[in-house]
Amino acid sequence: MSIILHDISYHHSNRTLVFDQINCSIGTGEHVNLIGNNGSGKSTLLKIMAKQLPPSAGTLTVSVAPYYVPQQSSWQQNQTVADALNVTQSLRALQAILQGDASAENFDLLADRWDIETQIQEALNNWQLDHVHHQTPIQQLSGGEQTRVLLAGMELHQPGIILLDEPTNHLDARGREQLHRFLQQFKGDLVVVSHDRSLLQLNQITLELQNGKLVTYGGDYEHFKQMKEAQLLAMEAAVIHQEKELRSAQKQARQSKERRQRLESRNEKITGLPKGAINGFRNMAEKTSGKLKGLHEDKVEQAASALREKRELLGREHLLKIVIPGSLLHKGKILAKAGNVNHQYAQQLLWPQGLSFQINSGDRIAIRGNNGSGKTTLLKMITGELIPTQGLLERADFKIIYLDQDYSLLDPNNTVVEQLQQYDHLHLEPHQLKILLHRHQLGPEHWDKKCSQLSGGERMKLCLCCLSVSDQHPDMLILDEPANNLDIQSLEILTASIQSYEGTLLLVSHDAVLIDELGIDQYIDL
Repeated sequence: MSIILHDISYHHSNRTLVFDQINCSIGTGEHVNLIGNNGSGKSTLLKIMAKQLPPSAGTLTVSVAPYYVPQQSSWQQNQTVADALNVTQSLRALQAILQGDASAENFDLLADRWDIETQIQEALNNWQLDHVHHQTPIQQLSGGEQTRVLLAGMELHQPGIILLDEPTNHLDARGREQLHRFLQQFKGDLVVVSHDRSLLQLNQITLELQNGKLVTYGGDYEHFKQMKEAQLLAMEAAVIHQEKELRSAQKQARQSKERRQRLESRNEKITGLPKGAINGFRNMAEKTSGKLKGLHEDKVEQAASALREKRELLGREHLLKIVIPGSLLHKGKILAKAGNVNHQYAQQLLWPQGLSFQINSGDRIAIRGNNGSGKTTLLKMITGELIPTQGLLERADFKIIYLDQDYSLLDPNNTVVEQLQQYDHLHLEPHQLKILLHRHQLGPEHWDKKCSQLSGGERMKLCLCCLSVSDQHPDMLILDEPANNLDIQSLEILTASIQSYEGTLLLVSHDAVLIDELGIDQYIDL
């Protein structure tokens, strides 16, 4: 099995270039990470590999049909799990044969898979979907269940090439562990687009899509990080060297100017020669002086231009630093205390046993549990949105900022500038707000965009930008699956911001690396 990309380019319908003349070869059995910032074209390139999207130019060669799991799927109301697994025709062929239609077409479609129904159910059961039947409407399932259906298809079809686009976005810890085990045992070609660093660490090769080009790094994700850090140090050294070059060029230009001025002063004092000779001498000196002036000005401009270019490249690589205003409460103040709390849905209690816990100011707590275990319900109790139907939950008066994976703190109908103005309690001038947005990597091309048009990383940056100008000093920061919809760079920005936040942190996440990096030291298990 293999995937070969030759001079692959892609333009949007408005002719905007996404990537240009990409060349890459993925050999038999290679497991590859495909990473890059949001908008770099990772999903587009993966769709091209999956033959779901034709390239604008170039050729794609794949040895066998890939099995592709997209990041998002738009299912029609009448589509079933069988449609999602691409086995509807096989099932129809089986039923037709059993009813007496022994046409060659039906036998070709079935391809000797007489136990196809059993195979489907076993694959679903292996991914904790015992309650799902192949005739179940796919829209009835949650996001996590839909993802597991598509992942069950890997076991069902046993493909030679697998292409995965953010497969862990809706998976709980158990689902992630199962995916890791499956991929570690998979012998075919694998390409993964993901921000899940524990998943990226499993693969031997990392491809980075940046500025329309594809760069290959041998080794796992940790090796890639080390290489990027080395590149960053080299770029910083290049900037320092170029600053010296610019200063040297400016110094030579000054010295040359001083020499020209001295020469011009002497020329004005020339006497004792015929007038024509004096004029010729002065003209020659002026021409020489002008050439030297132009030469040094060019050197200064070239050095300044090279410095600007290197600083721009360095700026793209440097991590944005955002400070979230800290809590004004003293550490250790009791914010919430729960005694045997539970909630009833459809005459049934959500948890087998009531929950008891205490949250103090300054705590860093993670809520753990599989999908459907009631994490969101518990968050609503803690924020005061929901009153437990059993037990007692006492809350102090404190300020909460709630950041979910969709960053619904933002009004989708606001433009970026309008959203920032809404939170601006510092009464900044319009140009000051735009400077602030630029510092948060939201340049002029973003200002008139609706919040609904922003990527996950852009929404996160805008949220943190809004917090920086508000009068809110959150006592508790609640993060509900914050890593979903973020690229790796945006996730690192968020992580650095939360690490420096001084206040109470309540985290819901299945990302083991994120939990570790945020210094979580207490857990509420559901």
